[in-house]
Amino acid sequence: MQRNCESPYIFLDFTILFSRHVRIENKNFYFACKKNAQGRYITVSEIKGNFRNSILIPESGWDDFRLVFEEYVKQCQEHD
Repeated sequence: MQRNCESPYIFLDFTILFSRHVRIENKNFYFACKKNAQGRYITVSEIKGNFRNSILIPESGWDDFRLVFEEYVKQCQEHD
């Protein structure tokens, strides 16, 4: 899927390589791997009603992000 969006302030040009939706309790999470002129990145969006919160992780940070996330999951499970 190719998406182009133009405005006076921002030009977005990216390709969605793949995506996935996960529903957890009353929240919807959307994961997408995208590519643009700067490289590949992952977006994680939480959508609840009309509100969207998103983070973007560039490819250069995938390993660090995964390590920190796994560490926090482990620590949270141990301190239940």
